[in-house]
Formats: sequence, structure tokens, C-alpha cells
Amino acid sequence: MKLRVDRNLCIATGMCAGFSPDALDLDAMGQLVLLTENPPASMRADLQQAVSACPVQALSLTEE
Repeated sequence: MKLRVDRNLCIATGMCAGFSPDALDLDAMGQLVLLTENPPASMRADLQQAVSACPVQALSLTEE
């Protein structure tokens, strides 16, 4: 599984980090930080919620 963020779309609301704090966070400047690009399958449900919650669809989760 691969987690990606489109930095051109991301507006750093932090909604995604609320759903998956083990994989996503905001840094001191308020920018989204991927804590892992290859999360384990056990994070799938939380990450799917995070992707769905993004108001600008800047996150994607793919199988690789």
C-alpha cells in the first residue's frame, strides 16, 4: 500500500491527520507530513477515512 499527497492541492486542514495520526501529521509550519509512505495493512481503514475526509482530494491510497 502506498500513501501519497499532492502538495499542489493540499491546504493542510489537518482533517486527515485526525483520522490517521500514526501516518499523517502537521509540522510546525502547518504543512502535512507523511510519517510513512508505505503504511501497513492494519492502517487501511483509518487511511481510507483520511483520504475520504480530505476536502480537496489531495491524498491517495494505492496498492503497490
